Amino acid sequence: MSILEAINLIAGFLALVVGIVMFWSLPVPSPQKREYTKLPFISIIIPARNEAERISPLLESLQKQSFQSFEIIVVDDDSTDNTSAIAVEYGAKVVQSRGEFWCWKINGLLDWSKTSQRGVALIP
Repeated sequence: MSILEAINLIAGFLALVVGIVMFWSLPVPSPQKREYTKLPFISIIIPARNEAERISPLLESLQKQSFQSFEIIVVDDDSTDNTSAIAVEYGAKVVQSRGEFWCWKINGLLDWSKTSQRGVALIP
């Protein structure tokens, strides 16, 4: 074995030892429950028309989230089924739309989004 091979072998061994020490010094994540105290309260707005069959899984999934600092608002667009009743059962606030008023706001938002550079809009 030559001196260069011995130096390479020693350097490789030292690199392995340093790697193991660095690995063992890494922090271990704790399995404690996360706290969401710094996150803001949010509103989830769900537009719905005749969604009685599909809104239940959505609302059930939202209730199972670990982050619970939110409210659910269902905008019922003159449904003929029991969409509103199902939403209320899950604790959602239900707002009845007023036909043309909501269409005007949506069309205005679409027109605004074509010219906007930001891509975010809030509808009062």
